[in-house]
Amino acid sequence: MLVTNHVLSGAVLGAAVRNPWVAFPLGFASHLALDAVPHWGQFRDQDQFMRVAVTDGLAGLAVMGV
Repeated sequence: MLVTNHVLSGAVLGAAVRNPWVAFPLGFASHLALDAVPHWGQFRDQDQFMRVAVTDGLAGLAVMGV
C-alpha cells in the first residue's frame, strides 16, 4: 500500500480518538491491517509504478502538511 491510505487512515483515527494512548495502538493495528490487504495489482513496468508512487507520495506529503 502506498502512503496516502496510511496517512488518511491515521489522521481519521487520531481525530476520532483524541487520546494518544489509544490512538497509537489503533494506528499501529490499522497500519498492519492496511499492509495485509492486497492492493495495486501488477504494474506494466517500473515507469508506471513510479508515476503512481510519486503522485501518491506528494499527495501524502500534502496531507501531512495540512
